[in-house]
Amino acid sequence: MSILINRAFFLLFIPIVVFFHKWYVDVDLPNIYPALGVISLLYIIFEFLIIRRLDVAVVNVAASADQDVVATSAGIAIGSKALQCMRLPFVCRLLTCWVIQFGILSIDPVIYSESAQKIDHISPEITDKTGLRTKKPQQEETPKPKKETPKPKKETPKPLDETFPPEEEKPKPKVDELVTTVQPKPGDSNYDEDYDPNIYEQVIWKPESGSENVNLKRTLQSMSVVLPCAGEGMYAYKTARSVIESMNDSDGKLLEIVIVDDGSDPPLSKQFLNKQYLEDNGYDSKVLDMVKIVRHEEAKGLMGAKQAGGDVAKGDMIVFFDCHVAPQTGWWKNFFRGISDNYRRIMIPQITGLDVDTWTQERSGGVAKCYVTFDGDFKWVDSDNDDVPILSGGLLGLSREWWLETEGYDPEMHGWGGENIDQSMRTWLCGGEMTMAVGSEVAHMWRKGDSKTRAHYKTPPGSKDKNLMRATMGWFGDFGKKILTDYPMGQSIEYGDLSVYTNLKKKLNCKPFSWFIWRFKTIYVDGGMLPENTFRFQQDEKCLQYMGRVGTSPDGWGKIKLQECDSKNDRQRFHAGNKARAGLWFDSGDTEKFSGLRCWNTDQCLLDVKGSGEMGTGVCNVAGLNAQQVWHHDKNEKIVINNDKCLSNNNGDLVAVKCENAKIWKKIDIVIPSEKKYYEHALRTQPNLFPKDSEEDIGTQRHPEA
Repeated sequence: MSILINRAFFLLFIPIVVFFHKWYVDVDLPNIYPALGVISLLYIIFEFLIIRRLDVAVVNVAASADQDVVATSAGIAIGSKALQCMRLPFVCRLLTCWVIQFGILSIDPVIYSESAQKIDHISPEITDKTGLRTKKPQQEETPKPKKETPKPKKETPKPLDETFPPEEEKPKPKVDELVTTVQPKPGDSNYDEDYDPNIYEQVIWKPESGSENVNLKRTLQSMSVVLPCAGEGMYAYKTARSVIESMNDSDGKLLEIVIVDDGSDPPLSKQFLNKQYLEDNGYDSKVLDMVKIVRHEEAKGLMGAKQAGGDVAKGDMIVFFDCHVAPQTGWWKNFFRGISDNYRRIMIPQITGLDVDTWTQERSGGVAKCYVTFDGDFKWVDSDNDDVPILSGGLLGLSREWWLETEGYDPEMHGWGGENIDQSMRTWLCGGEMTMAVGSEVAHMWRKGDSKTRAHYKTPPGSKDKNLMRATMGWFGDFGKKILTDYPMGQSIEYGDLSVYTNLKKKLNCKPFSWFIWRFKTIYVDGGMLPENTFRFQQDEKCLQYMGRVGTSPDGWGKIKLQECDSKNDRQRFHAGNKARAGLWFDSGDTEKFSGLRCWNTDQCLLDVKGSGEMGTGVCNVAGLNAQQVWHHDKNEKIVINNDKCLSNNNGDLVAVKCENAKIWKKIDIVIPSEKKYYEHALRTQPNLFPKDSEEDIGTQRHPEA
């Protein structure tokens, strides 16, 4: 029996080695050699134990036959012919196993593994600092793993619509009824001479036949209000009560209030939304007649809770509120009016403050509109119309029909954050719109860090950043490459498979992100979010440098110092920003396009000169409504502050002086950033998306050094 087991082990040795080798290449094991070494060691031990057992049998047989056999502590004496007959096959089998090992290991893993043939589109060997491929890397022979086998890298998940095949083996472009990869040719009106398939998105959007004749009007009769609640306690009851009271005059349009209890402990139905509990504590328990509770024993996060509530809602319209709001009387009227006129329209209320002690609104008015930055953050914005570029959070209403068509939320998002970017893109890019319901006020409790407003739930570590990465990489197209190269989050967060976005975009024939930038050009183009160029300011061989981090300032403020010039430090890069307001900050005849100066890849604009020899910065007002952010570099190469004084330096300290006494600031290292190139490429190649503005929006400063 032992001999049979031994032979079976030997026959299985080859597939075991092959399995481990393929596992190593595909699954990224630290090293295959220890694994195979362990197999060899086990095989040797197994053979040795069998030989020892056979030794005893040989001694017993030989002794019974009166043969001359010498037994020692190490086994049978070497002169024994019986021993030689047994050990020779053992040595042969062991040598055979080692030959198999080294033979398989000598196979080049790039040739052996199919997955190793895939190309990582953001590999540092083929991308420059901006994420644009500037030159083809030289082909190098893959070294065979003899002395040291390099650890294979995991394949980086590829952003949507950004597949770059090997130069020598390009697959045929996929074509379907929604998009085509056929690019304009030389001589075509929409040909871009700078087109490079390794840089730009390879899809051309086309409208669906008959889409312009679709009837968007609907007759909506009922409303479901969904409240995702996690550890909200009595706030859940007070919010539900406020919804009912605010719709007393709605003639029965409120069908239900769906409260999603997302893992609250104790469950809301056992305490705060329990009839006996409410009556014992002096609350009106009739509120519960309108309430439907959906319970998650384990918290699924904001998106999971909203998805569950939206899916069970029965009203013609679904309204999502946070579980700590007080809608004001009549808020629902604009919702019904706006969504009935266009079922693909999302309505957003004006958000005001809530006094949690009295559960009343602190003040009227309120904000509702935000825009998204290239790293997935969102900022409040003022504009001259009611369009809402980006949702600020979870207060909104939409038709149930549009909810089902857009499929709610990304099922791979967890915790909190990013869903507002995702839902905004699902709407604007896929045929819908978002509008502020002026006069529809909802008082909202803001988190202030005290015991009354503190959140009583936990989010998975890193979930917010992952959610933001999924939203941006799922919807930003070419512009998503910028977050991979310019922001730390994009270089460290694995965001997973994005097929949910790919499928939805095909299903709804969604437009590219460049259309969103064009649609809100007052923010991105006129407001300077899409720089014509970036540059460094130099004076006395030193340069201005923003001392904060890339992206959003943690506290909303920052500072600038004079430092040694460093061409590799992007915190020394600035650009013009904030919309110029003719007659407000400049003379009506002034031709200035922008009113401020912005620190590139941050949310900060130049604000003031401090007495400490530094400059202060604050969150940019892209609408150009902050008088303190009126800075510009004039034709005399001086940085003018508030049309009054100019910036200079005194022995390394930044100071504000009279302009006639100020030194000049040279613009050096002028570069057109990748985001501008992406936008211009879209304008050139897809004029059907930008029918009126393609020509006038294409940058005139293609070569700023000229």
